[in-house]
Amino acid sequence: MMDWARDLFGDTKSVKILWPRVLAVMSASLMSHSAEEPCLLVTNDQHLLAHQTGIQKMSPRGPARIVTESEALRILDLYQKQIRRYWLRPNCEVIHGRYGWYWSAAQADLPNVSERSALSRAMHIRYAVDSLGTAYYGNADSSDSEESAYHFDYLLVLLTATLDETALQVADHHQLKMRRDRVSMRPPRKGQTGGDHVDFYNQVCAANPKLSELWMQSAAFLQLLYSLRDTAAHLEILGQFASDYIPRYSGQHMIAIDLSNWTTRHGETAQEMFEEAVDLPSPFEPCTSLGVLPIGPAQTALRLSFLVEPYHFSVEAWSRVGYLLNESAKLIGSPIQIQDTVDDPKNWLRNWTRTFKDEALDGLPLDTPGF
Repeated sequence: MMDWARDLFGDTKSVKILWPRVLAVMSASLMSHSAEEPCLLVTNDQHLLAHQTGIQKMSPRGPARIVTESEALRILDLYQKQIRRYWLRPNCEVIHGRYGWYWSAAQADLPNVSERSALSRAMHIRYAVDSLGTAYYGNADSSDSEESAYHFDYLLVLLTATLDETALQVADHHQLKMRRDRVSMRPPRKGQTGGDHVDFYNQVCAANPKLSELWMQSAAFLQLLYSLRDTAAHLEILGQFASDYIPRYSGQHMIAIDLSNWTTRHGETAQEMFEEAVDLPSPFEPCTSLGVLPIGPAQTALRLSFLVEPYHFSVEAWSRVGYLLNESAKLIGSPIQIQDTVDDPKNWLRNWTRTFKDEALDGLPLDTPGF
């Protein structure tokens, strides 16, 4: 074991310092060989996480999957939903139905939004994100890739539809002089001087400068989102496939969207669009915040130059869209729907939602030392 650890970490001093971590990894690996399912080693230890790929490849028959605390919670959350246990918090005595859980999740995501249609879309968005997560961690055969393709395309439509609904609410609130079928949160392109998008944004800027500034700060991301939606809804579908050559865990396939040859209607490439949208690295994840996967010799040999993992993209996209929806609602005077309400024992739905928002992780030992 010492030789194995020395080969892994590179020098004797590191082995002595990291010996407790090595023992934990070996214990998890031995457990995984005797268990029916792979074991999870949950840790926030920076050294173990930095070597997770190398460690996992040491046990190809049944690798111990090394995951962060946050990823372990994601896996647990998705697993509970797979077995139809929709709990609002740990140790909850009542198991709620899927509709109630996702409706509460939508209200927790959008505390400033009261429109039922927007909350219904948010509920469906959360369901699509979770379905992409299930496919990401499952991905046993081609059916997971097909499921992922369906939910990703539908997600793009839902996200942009929710943004456009908010744009319509802004137009109505400020009584803007625009045809309703011309209203959209899609921003003008750089250098564009005329057209419906320019006209609408100019009117929003005149009526509510802070709102216009908020939207323009996300202009690059919005252009990316609407351009992907255009492809999924109107043009050639986005290609998806499952592959086992993208490094993550030994033996785990990776579902990816191939954007190697994708361009917008105006000729921008995927790389240009994602870079402008401020796509940040994600430590100890297989991809960037918006899901861009690394390209190596194997991908280059197959003429693949730009791949996106749909689950990570969906999580980040919904986070950004939810922020825009909440802040837009506040800037047109919508009251906070959850935080400013008074406790009322008879209003079980409102209290249920607040419990989900404020106590969702109560009882979980987060940020504890060690493993």
